[in-house]
Amino acid sequence: MSNRRLEEAYRPIAKGPHLVHVSSCADDSIEANAIQHLIKASSQNQVLIVTDPALAHFVICVGVRQDGAFANLRLNPVWRRWPEKCFVYHETYNPPTLLHGICSSIPQWKNWFGRFRSFGYPLLTHLCPNPVPDGLFGIKEPKRYLFSFVGRWSHAVRRRLFAHSWPDDVFVRCSHDTYSRFIRAPEKDSRAEEVRYWQTMAASKFALCPRGAGVSSIRLFEAMSIGVAPIIVADGWVPPVGPRWDRFALFVPERDVRHLAAIVRTHETEWEERGRLAYAAYNDYFRPEHFWPSLFVAINSIQQKQRVPERLFGTFSWALTTMEWIYQAGWSARVKLVAQARSMRRRCSRDTETSAKRF
Repeated sequence: MSNRRLEEAYRPIAKGPHLVHVSSCADDSIEANAIQHLIKASSQNQVLIVTDPALAHFVICVGVRQDGAFANLRLNPVWRRWPEKCFVYHETYNPPTLLHGICSSIPQWKNWFGRFRSFGYPLLTHLCPNPVPDGLFGIKEPKRYLFSFVGRWSHAVRRRLFAHSWPDDVFVRCSHDTYSRFIRAPEKDSRAEEVRYWQTMAASKFALCPRGAGVSSIRLFEAMSIGVAPIIVADGWVPPVGPRWDRFALFVPERDVRHLAAIVRTHETEWEERGRLAYAAYNDYFRPEHFWPSLFVAINSIQQKQRVPERLFGTFSWALTTMEWIYQAGWSARVKLVAQARSMRRRCSRDTETSAKRF
C-alpha cells in the first residue's frame, strides 16, 4: 500500500488480521465472489475470509435486490442476528435503509443518524469492466469540448440536458438506445462505443456528471481516473470521505442545468489544474488496490459516529420496509409515466410524418 493519505487514516485503526464474512442475499454468488476477490487483492494479508459469520469481526452483506422492498435482505438471517457488525454493501441506484453500510449512491435524505457512508463503484467496475484505451490520458489530450456528456435518459435532469441547445464546443448525446455502461464483458458486442465514450471524455476540459436514477454516477470516478475534472449535478449527493472535492470538482445545482455552459466558462482556465487534482484524488482513494483500506475506514467511521445503535433499527424494520414500499411504488409510477409520455411523443411524431407525406 503506497498511498500516504489513505495509510494515515487506515494505519491507526488497522489491527489485523480482520476476520470478514461475506453474506450473499442473492441466489447466485457473483457479487460475493467479486467482493472477496477485491478484499483479498487489496488487504495485504490484513484480512481472513471466514465462512462462519459468528467468528467474523465484520460481515459484508451483498447481492441485495430492491424487488419487494429489498425482500432478499429482509430474509437474510445473518444481519438480523448480528446487526451491529453487519454492513450492507450496495452500488446500484436505490440503496436499502434496513441495514447500515456503504453505498455508492446514498442520497442525503436516507443518510439518517450517520448510518451510511458513500463510496465509489469498484464492484461494478470489476464485474462490468470498461477499460481505458491504451495511452489515453485526459490532461494530455487535445481539447475539442468545454464539457461533454454521453449517457442514458434516466432522470429529469438528464432529459433537460438532452432537450437543451448547446454551443458548438459542448458535446451532449443520449446513448439510451445505443450504449449501456452496465453490461458484463462476455455479453458486450463491441468495444467501439466504449472507445468513443473514453475519447469524447478525454477530449473535454470537464466531464459532466449529472445524477441518473441514483444521486451518484460511475462517470464521476471514470473521469477522475483519466484526469478530467467532473461537473457534479446532483443536489442530494453525499460525497465519499477523503478527497477535497471542492478543489477539483464543479458543483452546479440541478435547477441551473440550462446555464451550465456559462457557469463552466467562468472556470475554463482551471481545467488542467482541476484535472490533475482529480487524478490525484482518484489515485489516493479510489483505485482497486485501495478497496479494503477505504472500505475499512468507512466501516470504522460508521461505528464511531452512528448516533443510534443498529439493533434498534432492526427492531423497527417494519417501518423502514413500509417506507421502502411507498418509495418504490412512487418510483415505479414515475417510470411508467415517463415511458408513456415518450411513447405518445413517438406516435405523434410518426403521425405528423405520415400526414406530411400524404400532402
